[in-house]
Amino acid sequence: MAMNRAGGDGGRHLPPLATLAAFSIAYTFGEGLGRLACLSFGCCYGKPVDACSPAMRRLFAPIALVFSVETKKIAYAGEMAGVAVVPVQILTSLVHVAGGMAAILLFVQGAFGASFALSITVTQGWRFASELLRADYRGTGSLSAYQIMGIVAIAYSWGAMLLLPDMPARFSLAAGLAIFWSPTIIISLQVIWLSILLYTGLSRVTTAELRFSVRRDRI
Repeated sequence: MAMNRAGGDGGRHLPPLATLAAFSIAYTFGEGLGRLACLSFGCCYGKPVDACSPAMRRLFAPIALVFSVETKKIAYAGEMAGVAVVPVQILTSLVHVAGGMAAILLFVQGAFGASFALSITVTQGWRFASELLRADYRGTGSLSAYQIMGIVAIAYSWGAMLLLPDMPARFSLAAGLAIFWSPTIIISLQVIWLSILLYTGLSRVTTAELRFSVRRDRI
C-alpha cells in the first residue's frame, strides 16, 4: 500500500511508526514462512516429546514431527532420526503468520504503534518461549543470545509506541500495487530472489548423487 501523511506531503516523509510497523510486519511474515524451509531441512528442531513434562507430552504427542532422512540436520547434528519431536517449526510458522495478520489489521486502521508493538511482541515473545522447546544448540548459559535480543526488542517496540508520534496517514492500495508493476522493481526483485536462492539454496553440508541403471528384465 502506498501511504501519505494526512498533511499531503507526497509521501516523502512517512510517520516513523508507520515505517517501523511496515518493516516489522514484513519480518513477521518472512520469519513465519521461512520456518517452512527449516521444516524441509530439519533444522531449528524441537526437543524429543519424551523429554517434555507429562502435560507437554499430552499436548505435543498428537502433532509431533519425526524426521528419518539422514540428510536432515536433526539426524546428522542432533542424532534424533526417527524420534518424535516438538513441532517447533510448524508452531513458529502459525504464530508468526497469525501475528502478522493481526498487525496488518491494526496497520490499515492507522494504529501504527500498536501494529509495530504487536508484531515485535508476538515474534520475539514466541522466540523466547520457543527456545525452551528446541533441542538444537542454542549456546551456553541459562538464556540464549536470541532470548536476550528478543526481550530487548520487545522493550524497544513498546518504548517506540509510547514515545514516537503516531501520525495519521492516507492509504492507496492501487498506488501501492502500481509500484510493483514497474519494470525496475520487478527486475530488482528477481535479481534479489535469485541471489538469495543461490546463496541459501545450495547446501554446504550435504551432497547429492544421480544414478541410472538398466532394467534387464525389460530388455
